[in-house]
Amino acid sequence: NLPRTILAGGLLIALLLSLTLRYILVARVKSAYLARSNKLNEAILSSAAYLIIATDKSGAVIVFNRAAEEQLGWKYAEVVGKASPLLWHDKKELAIRAEELSREFGMTVGKDMSALLIKPEKSGAETREWTFIRKDGTRFPVSLTVSPLRDNHGDVTGYLGVAENISERKRQQKALKASEETFRAAMHYAAIGMALVDLQGNWLRANPALCDILGYAEEDLLQTDFQSLTYPEDLDKDLENVQGLLDGRHDTYQIEKRYIHKNGDIVWAQLSVSMAKDSDNNPAYFIAQIRDITEQREMDRMKSEFISVVSHELRTPLTSIRGSLGLIEGTMAADIPEKALNLLHIAHKNSERLILLINDILDLDKMNAGKMRFDIAREQVKDLVSFGIESNVAYAEKFDVRLACDPIAEDLYVNVDAARWQQVFTNVLSNAVKFSPEGGVVKISVTPMAESIRFSVSDSGPGIPDEFAARIFTKFSQADSTNSRSKGGTGLGLNICREILSHMKGQIDFVTEEGVGTTFWFDLPAVNGNSVFDAETHKKNQHLPIVLHVEDDADLSEVIATGLAGKARVVTAGTLAIARRMIEEQEISVVVLDIGLPDGSGLSFIEYMHNRPFSLPPVLILAADEPPRHMRELVAGFMVKSRVSEDKILDKVIELIGLSTGAKGG
Repeated sequence: NLPRTILAGGLLIALLLSLTLRYILVARVKSAYLARSNKLNEAILSSAAYLIIATDKSGAVIVFNRAAEEQLGWKYAEVVGKASPLLWHDKKELAIRAEELSREFGMTVGKDMSALLIKPEKSGAETREWTFIRKDGTRFPVSLTVSPLRDNHGDVTGYLGVAENISERKRQQKALKASEETFRAAMHYAAIGMALVDLQGNWLRANPALCDILGYAEEDLLQTDFQSLTYPEDLDKDLENVQGLLDGRHDTYQIEKRYIHKNGDIVWAQLSVSMAKDSDNNPAYFIAQIRDITEQREMDRMKSEFISVVSHELRTPLTSIRGSLGLIEGTMAADIPEKALNLLHIAHKNSERLILLINDILDLDKMNAGKMRFDIAREQVKDLVSFGIESNVAYAEKFDVRLACDPIAEDLYVNVDAARWQQVFTNVLSNAVKFSPEGGVVKISVTPMAESIRFSVSDSGPGIPDEFAARIFTKFSQADSTNSRSKGGTGLGLNICREILSHMKGQIDFVTEEGVGTTFWFDLPAVNGNSVFDAETHKKNQHLPIVLHVEDDADLSEVIATGLAGKARVVTAGTLAIARRMIEEQEISVVVLDIGLPDGSGLSFIEYMHNRPFSLPPVLILAADEPPRHMRELVAGFMVKSRVSEDKILDKVIELIGLSTGAKGG
């Protein structure tokens, strides 16, 4: 039995050694794992942006990370094991919180750590805002989450606090609140009607002015929508504009429309609408401004009727007077003394001026009332200009001025009302004749553009003063100089020309230089039959990238347009004013820019584009001189006209088109 006992003892010892070794090995593995875990925890604590602070059950700090050090100004060694969170808490806030908790739990809560810990201990984690006080006495708001730490038996062993500095959030909230209060006050006290409208048309908010316009109390108005208060005949137009905002076709719109007052009356209003978007850039609601123009429209109607009646009543006797005076001058001149004949001539001349004034006023009245008739038809440009010159030769001869016209191609056509076109041409031509010196020449030219036909009339007169140029197309506008006044005129002609051209989808503008002369030009869309640009080409070109050529040299524009045919659609602006309008209204891929323009430097157009909210297309400066060095950084390239061939210009433009359209596609 002894050997068996020895053997059993040996096996027992071996088993004990094995278990001991396994225990030692597991302990070492656990120790290594624990060491790695501690290092990972330390790294997380050090890099965290939040303030992480832990305490034992008594409230003494045992964890204080780097963010806590930086935000509070206390060092780790100054806090851990030596202080509690009461060091940076506001005592007044703790006292207020202690009173709240005492009422909530029906017990007395101390104005110390209890105010921080009793809620988490009873209800789990708690998040609320507190004020922390730095070591230097400065204060900042935090969002603090406090959670109890428990052992395996569920007993609380300590507390973990995670705090976020919310100073910036508070600042933003304060700024937003101030902005909202400013908007609310501005809306409430605005002299015109203002409202916020949801995407379905329901009123969300309405100011007192709008309630007065529509006759509703605010609470009653908010129970309706704009569709039910819109005059039925005006609703479709309004909804079409609303859809344009939703589709992104425009950012705002303005129309005149009728609303139905609570008492059933019709209220005419000028409506301006824009759209507010949410943080994801999706439509949120509409902002509407509504101005009551009922009285204004009634005054305009009465004024229009008065002008119409008076003008018609005046025109009949004046026509008779003019005819009688003309007859006397023509057939009885030999029997009339020279002094009397001179007086008759003055009377006849002034009756002519009165007839012109009345005709202009009647035309203006018709356009304002939308009653002017336009019989649009396809007309040959050469015939239009030839007839216009023939009709005005006698007038020009009275001023000893000759009319000269450049050759016009046979195959140029426009869609116009021929009589209205002649009215525009005659007005521009007669102005040029009146302001030309005796023995002068008025030059007429027709230039095919990329999409239009340009009619130009140039004189060598005194030019248009700067102070008058800005209002030359306004009603009753005349230059103040004695020379200008002596030429006569109603001051309505150019305004009427602009309105007529607008109805025929055209535009008018001018270039002038004092002491040198003035060129008035008007553009009308080209139609099928033009050698440069026909309707089929127009249809194909609608999908091509657009190149805006800002250049007053029509020949150079034509060269570029021809060279880019099929690759790009070229639109031309001869002045900065037109260029600014085009860059706002069309999606331009490339801008080719001249520096020397009639109404200023092309460099100012670059600055204008950089200050606008839209994306900036690449700009190629094509000018007689190099741009200043500081401007070269703002453009994609520059070329001096005299140093490069047309092919190189076209190649550069095509390269920029590729870059622009590629960027948009990506």
